[in-house]
Formats: sequence, C-alpha cells, structure tokens
Amino acid sequence: MNPLENTPVPERLASLAQPSLDSLLQFATSCSEDPNTRTLAVTSLVLSFWQLAGARTIGTLPSFFFVGNSQKNQSPIAKLVFGILKQESDSTPREQQDGLFKHGKIKDAPSRMATSIHRHQHLLRTASIQSSRQACQRYHDEFYAAQKTAYGYGRSRPYADSWSKHFGLISEADGIVALRIERTEDVKLLKEHLLENKTLLPPKGIGEHLAFTAKRIALTGSLTTGQWDFGSACKLLELGLPILMLPHHKTQPFDFSNWEPIKFLAMVWPKFELSRVSPTSWLAGTEQNKQCYHHLRQRLSHLPSDYEFAIHTLVRELLSLCCNLGSLAGRHSPKESHSKAGDLVCKLHDETLRGITLGVESLIWHGLGLPISHPPELIAKTLQLLREKGPHSLRDLQRAARLPNATTRDEILTALEEAGVVRIQDKTVTAITFSEFTAGVYARLQSTSVLSPLIKNSPSKH
Repeated sequence: MNPLENTPVPERLASLAQPSLDSLLQFATSCSEDPNTRTLAVTSLVLSFWQLAGARTIGTLPSFFFVGNSQKNQSPIAKLVFGILKQESDSTPREQQDGLFKHGKIKDAPSRMATSIHRHQHLLRTASIQSSRQACQRYHDEFYAAQKTAYGYGRSRPYADSWSKHFGLISEADGIVALRIERTEDVKLLKEHLLENKTLLPPKGIGEHLAFTAKRIALTGSLTTGQWDFGSACKLLELGLPILMLPHHKTQPFDFSNWEPIKFLAMVWPKFELSRVSPTSWLAGTEQNKQCYHHLRQRLSHLPSDYEFAIHTLVRELLSLCCNLGSLAGRHSPKESHSKAGDLVCKLHDETLRGITLGVESLIWHGLGLPISHPPELIAKTLQLLREKGPHSLRDLQRAARLPNATTRDEILTALEEAGVVRIQDKTVTAITFSEFTAGVYARLQSTSVLSPLIKNSPSKH
C-alpha cells in the first residue's frame, strides 16, 4: 500500500535523496497546515514504528484506532499508517523458493506444521536433552518454514487472516504481532472475539517451543462510530492494552511528499538496535507537556486500573522511542543535519504526548472516565437515549433513562456537558454529534490549561 502510487517515479526517487533527519522533521512540522491533522499524523507515525519494534521494546505495544471516518473513504492518515505497517507480499500465502519447505504447496503447509509439532513434542518426551536439542531446532525451523507458506510472514498481519482453528494466533517465533483491522471481516471477527471475552484474554497460539502460549498483540484500524459502541469500548479497555481511540477530525490537505524516506526508515527500523533513555528529566519539560501529562493522569484515574497502568507505561517509554527514531534518522543523514536531531525528538515527543491525551480523552464520548461515581452503564444509557431518540426535557430524560432521582440526573448531565458530549439549554438536553465532539476535544487540547479545571477537584478511584 503506497500513498504515492499516483505520484511520478522521478519525484518519488528525488525525495529519497533528502536526508532522513530533514525529511522526518519536515513531516513532523509541516505535513499539514492544520495542527490537529499534524498531531494525528505524527502520533500515528510514532505508534506505527513502535509496533514494528516488537520484542525490542519494554512493556506493552501501543494499539490505536481511527474513529469516525467512513471505511469507504480511507483517510490520508490511515493510508500513511497502513503503508508503514503493511507490506503487500508479507502476509500472503505463497510457495517459497528456498528454505525447508521449498516449493511446498500451500494446501500441504498446515499438515506439515502439525507434523512438526507432533514430532517435536514426541522427541521432548522420549529423548535426552542433549540428543534432542538439534532435532527440536529442526522441527522448529520446519514449522515456521511451512507457516510462511500457509500464512505469510511479517510483524503486521490482517486480523481475520491471523487466526487458525488448529494453531491459534499466527505470529513469528517471538510471539508478537501487530493486527490490522482494515476490512469488514476484520471488524466482524474482532467484535466476535470481544464478545467471547476469552480469545483475547490473552490471545494464544503456537509459540517458539511449538506449544500453545500467550502472545503479545497490538491492534490498529479504523472504526465508524457505529462499530465503536459502548460495549466494544468497554471490552477493549478490559484487554489491559494501551489502546488509543483517535477521533478523526475533518479531512484537511495532507502532504505525502516525504513518504519515500519514511518508508525507507520503516524498512531498516526492525534491525536497528534500540537504546534505553531515562524519561525522568523529560517529564519536567515544557509547561504544555506538564499540563498534558497532568490531565492525562487525572483522566486515567477514573478508568480501569490495568488500562491506566498500560497508558502510563506508554508515556514513560515515549521518550526512548522518539530518541531512537532520531538516532535512526541521523544514521542515514550527513553530519551537517545532525544538529536537527534534538528538534526532531522534541517534536515527535510533544505531538505524540498530545495524541495520547487525545486518544484517552475520546473515551468521554461513551461517558467513560468521567469524574463521577455513577455506573458507566447508566451514563451510557442516558447518552443512547439522547442520540437515538433526540432532545429530551430534564424530566422526560430522568423518566426514560430510569435515573433514580434528580440529583443523579443533574450530576450526570453536568459532567457530560462539561466534557462536551451534550448541550443543555432551556431545560432541554441535546446530544451533540461526533464531529462536534471531536472539534471540541481538539479545541481544548489547543490550550491544555483549559483541560485541568474540569477534573482537578474530582474524586479519584485511588
């Protein structure tokens, strides 16, 4: 998938001549004149590279969804993300021209995989450790050679094509896989798995020792507001993954001229040796960053503890990831460009921190993360009535939603109005549209100091 597929080849080749540092910095600062589009684009770029880093990262891999845009018209930013994550040939079953399953038929590959597992397990039961080590390694290699024919290969795979009745979740030997939700069948299967409440808690499949084991996943995709309902939102949070729901702003002009250098960095990134960077000094950064982090911490205190921990881990590891991206870009740039590395790291970090805050803040659309103690189901029912049945008077809404009393009603509606989800005028309550909600969230993020007063005095779950 190449966002520049209609761009003349000479122009695409010319862009590769630009130093990687310059290209990445130019993308982070001027991929769009709209600041909200830039935040989405840079956040998506950083999180996509993070997913491709796989086992080299500490903690959980980030997951993110674009919410609100029509799947029939994939946004430019979604094209960018899937262009980074997706190699057209990777997850396509096909005969191999070399390796232990050379010229093996696709239809025969699952059988060879099963045979390798059986022989491996039998050997472990009957042979000594020393004599079985070499043979076990051969069966291991045979299994993944046949899997490459049957299911393709690579860090990123389509969600619906990544599950097998016999082998569970398909991944490389390290047990880490980035699952793309980009087709109707991907969304359908994901929702089925969420309803089952077991397939993804945790996801399992044949692992390195040819036995079923828990695997690490990251999710990326696009969902309409109808697909991202209250039930799905809650089930996603229960996974304990750092999942960000990025509300899609209205389409703005987007500059893809730096695509080729970015794609090149994505190709060499998986083999780049990452280094650890202490985040301690960075968290005391600019006033905007401190406000953003403060608001994020307060909002997370009203969300499930596992999700809160996962997002905090993500924020702590963000600086390391951005510094490594800067180092990679510097390695493929002349020395005269190295002075821009600091600016690049700052820009990537600041925009992504803002994007993470945005991705958590959007949960307010379903009444999740509000600083009130009423059951989320009750808040969601109130919102559903307003969205499906239209405006209600205060009294009618209390009756229709079966709210216990006027105090409960007023507390819920006050919190929803402050969060920008409903509008109250002349004792009539109206649900705002998702596009209005998105615009409001972006507007508040333009000045993060506006965010904190909404929740600074609210009760916490801790």
